[in-house]
Amino acid sequence: MWSQQDISSHLHAIGLRAGDSVLVLSSLRAVGATVGGATGVLNALLDAIGPDGNLLFPSFTLGNIVTAKCPPLIMSPADERLAAALTTPFDAQSTPADTNFVGALPEIARRHPDSYRSLHPLYSFVALGADSEFFTKATPHHYPLGSESPIARLFQKDGKVLLLGVPYSANIALHLAEIWAEVPYTRRTLNYRTSGDQMCEMMGVPGCRIGFCRLEPLMKQSRLQRAGTIGSASSRLFSMRMATSLATTYLYGEPSGLLCRNPECDRCTTARKLCATAESTSDDT
Repeated sequence: MWSQQDISSHLHAIGLRAGDSVLVLSSLRAVGATVGGATGVLNALLDAIGPDGNLLFPSFTLGNIVTAKCPPLIMSPADERLAAALTTPFDAQSTPADTNFVGALPEIARRHPDSYRSLHPLYSFVALGADSEFFTKATPHHYPLGSESPIARLFQKDGKVLLLGVPYSANIALHLAEIWAEVPYTRRTLNYRTSGDQMCEMMGVPGCRIGFCRLEPLMKQSRLQRAGTIGSASSRLFSMRMATSLATTYLYGEPSGLLCRNPECDRCTTARKLCATAESTSDDT
């Protein structure tokens, strides 16, 4: 079983330093048994960054998403009543993070007495540290992972990204690169339920992340990341600015370059068609 000191030592070895601001994307199962469980891992992270650092976690709540441009009136009265019963209005103070999507650690961070949480009903973030309010206040509704988002503020802070036992496809920071490269598929919308039968539309919905793994060889070849083991978890640490800049440049050359290649992925199939249409239109002008 790993002690909190073991985890702190591993974090230091991979390059995490006092004063760092870091987006943590994690799998506690990969870390293995740790004294204090998830709280012990969180405390080790806080020890590693010290009082001047910041931790940022995704605390997404995606259960109320309906679908892109899905009109609510197609539902029968019985379906409407069922949807109303299942819809949970978002409350930043009490709505738990979707641990099936973001893992258990963000929910532990959300419950920390010193945490701050942004107010987006689907794509909220939790922050702990000296600049928690900076990361989480006045975040946008549309383009929730775009230029005014918590991850964009991490870019401003010259922060880092820690992939703690998760693959490169977990790197949600690359959604910012998609927006900055102005790839056509970032302009898509989706509908979600706010309460009962009330619907809201959001622009700039993040898409599939599986293709993000394609960027990791470039990160390795450019020596832009440090790899190590934290507990039992294979992990990587890198600069948010370096990774985002590399991905943005990559997408300028190939707008569909980070889409997955699974023919059954509707999101990427549609996104690829949007890229092809945009390229064709550009060639015609």
